[in-house]
Amino acid sequence: PQGLGKVFPRLNNLIIEDSILKYIERICFASMPRLWRLSLKSNDIEMIPGDAFLDIPKVVILILASNKLSSLDPLLFSRMPLLERLDIGNNQISELDPRAFASLYSLDLLDIGDNNLKELPSDIFANTTNLMKFYAENLQLTTLSAGIFQNTQKMAILEFDTSKGVDFKDIQVDFTKMKNLRGLFLRCQDLAESISFYPEGPNFDIELEKLQAKINVSCRKT
Repeated sequence: PQGLGKVFPRLNNLIIEDSILKYIERICFASMPRLWRLSLKSNDIEMIPGDAFLDIPKVVILILASNKLSSLDPLLFSRMPLLERLDIGNNQISELDPRAFASLYSLDLLDIGDNNLKELPSDIFANTTNLMKFYAENLQLTTLSAGIFQNTQKMAILEFDTSKGVDFKDIQVDFTKMKNLRGLFLRCQDLAESISFYPEGPNFDIELEKLQAKINVSCRKT
């Protein structure tokens, strides 16, 4: 996309999908100060330099799904304070740096599903205090640390599915503290059954306690 900013100085929505794009760099987005949505879905991108998005700080929606990314530079999103929706699903990412989302104070929706992640740093969401929807389907997670969601008090939707055959060995999260939770789907080999939680009515705290008890009992059965 190099040079597009000069041809279209008012460009605010850039979509390059289902192409053979293999590499992007900072110069690709030069002269695009108005850009608010960027979708690079379904390409062949293997690596993105840490400074690639420095000149597009107004981006609100960023879609990098269905590429060949194996890692993310810890500073890749460091100049994207307005980013609300990030999709890095269906890549080959095996590890996330604890700083990966540290600057995403406005992040509302995050999809990391269909990657090769085996664990998530306990402080990966330390600064994403506005995160409401988190999708983590088809990962290889074996544990969830106790404090991983302690700063995401607005979390409403959580979906975990480790149907790749890897078991959760330890679920330390206390879901009773997630007072805004309105949807939870949890499926893995360790649990005797898939757990769905979509509460309605006034007895929300009671339903949360029942959910936690169900998870605890299911884990003890394994």
